[in-house]
Amino acid sequence: MLPLFHSQLTRWLFLCGLVLGAGGCRKPDAPFGEPVKTDFRTHPMQITGAFDGSKRFGMWLDTLEFARRTQRDTGKPVHFTYFINTAYYDPAVKNVEIDPLDVPTTQQEALVRWALTQQAVNEGHEVANHTVRHASGKTWSDEAWRRELDEFHAQVEANLFEPVRDASGRAVFPKWEPLKTAAPHQAGAACTADADCQVGTCLRLAQDVGVCGATCNANTPCAEGLVCGSPTWTTGTDVCVPPPVFPVEHEGQVLFDAKGVPQREKLKSYRVVGFRAPYLHFNFALYRVLAERRYAYDSSPSWKLGPPRRMTEAPALGMLQFPLMSYKGALTYPMDDAYNTKGGTGERMEADYQQAVLAAYEDLGRVPWNVGHHFALFRNGDYWKAMQHTFTHAARGCPDAQGKRHCPEVEFPSFRELAEQKIPAWDGTASAPKP
Repeated sequence: MLPLFHSQLTRWLFLCGLVLGAGGCRKPDAPFGEPVKTDFRTHPMQITGAFDGSKRFGMWLDTLEFARRTQRDTGKPVHFTYFINTAYYDPAVKNVEIDPLDVPTTQQEALVRWALTQQAVNEGHEVANHTVRHASGKTWSDEAWRRELDEFHAQVEANLFEPVRDASGRAVFPKWEPLKTAAPHQAGAACTADADCQVGTCLRLAQDVGVCGATCNANTPCAEGLVCGSPTWTTGTDVCVPPPVFPVEHEGQVLFDAKGVPQREKLKSYRVVGFRAPYLHFNFALYRVLAERRYAYDSSPSWKLGPPRRMTEAPALGMLQFPLMSYKGALTYPMDDAYNTKGGTGERMEADYQQAVLAAYEDLGRVPWNVGHHFALFRNGDYWKAMQHTFTHAARGCPDAQGKRHCPEVEFPSFRELAEQKIPAWDGTASAPKP
C-alpha cells in the first residue's frame, strides 16, 4: 500500500524524461558527480535490484525466496539492497509522511519486521537508508538532515546486527520455528511445500524453516500466536508470520532476552553505508551529512544509461552515485511507480528492462545497471513478476529464441558490494579510479 505522495516523484520523472535526449536530467542545486572511468568489460556485468519501503512481511519473504531460488536454479547469487524507512519499525514514531496506517500498531509487529530484516542481512543482502518518515528533504538544512539520519541510525544500531553464526555457519538469530499450537496444514504449521498447507502457501522464513501462510488485514486477523504485517489495512492484505523465538543464547551468552531485547554489548551493530532520498529529493546539505557519516554511496539521482558516478569535489568527495538509469526508447525509468503512473503494463516493463540489460552489456561495455522497486504489488504484482523475469533471464545469460546467450557473464551484487568490491578505489585526484 503506497501513499499518494509518490505522485510528486513520478511528476518529476515525467518531466525528466522529456529531456533524456539531451543527455539526462540533472536536478538544479543538487550535487552530481563525474562518470567513473574504468573498463567494465574486464569483469561480469553488475545488475542490482533494490526495494524502497520495508512494510510488507509478504514482500520480505517473497524477495528472499526469489534470491534463494535464483541461486539454486542458475548458480548465480542475488543480493538485493533494501532501502528501509524506520517508521515501519517504530510504534512511537511521530510526524510521518508514510501512510499513518503503515506505522506498526504493536511492538510485536515491529519485532517481526526487524527479524525479517535481520534474516535478509544474514543471507547477504544489504540494508540501506531511506530515512525515518519518508519526508521530502529538498529544502532541508544540514541540521534537519542530521536529525533525521541520527534518528534512523539510532533505530538501526539498536535493532540490526552483524550475523552471529554457530559452528555449522548457521545464523543463531532470528530463531524461527513453526507455531507450536498450529494444527497440521493450518496457518503457522510446519511445511516444506505449498501442498503441505490447506490454506495459503508455504512461507520460507529461512532456507530450512517453512510455515503455512495465511493472508490478513483489519477485516481478517491472524490466528492467535501469529502476527500480521499490515493489521490496519482494510483492502490490501499481508501475511501472518509467527514471531521469532526468544531468548537467544550462544556459547553460554544471552544475545536476546526472553522479551526479544538485544544485549547490545555482546553484539556488533550493522553499519549502513548507502542512501536513497524519498521522492529522490536530495541537496548539498544531505551530502554534507552523508559525508560526515562516511557513506559509500547515494542512489537518489536519475540519469541516462551509463556508468556510475563519483563526487570529485565537496561536499562528499569520493562518494559514489548509482543513478536510476533509463535507456532511450523505454517508457520511463526502471521504477515501478513510474511505470504505474504512465499506465505501463508488466509486459512493457519486462521488455524495457531486458532491452536495457542488453544495451548496457553489448553497447555500453557492461556498465552496471539497477532496478528500483517498492514493497508494493502494483497491477496485481505484474511489475514484481517483470523484475523477477528480467533477473532470471539475465542469470541464464539473456538467451534468444535460438538459445544464443547475449549476456553470459552477469552478477547481481547489492549496491554496497558494488561500491566496496566491484568498483576500483579512487585516487582522489581525478574522476578516474586507480587502475
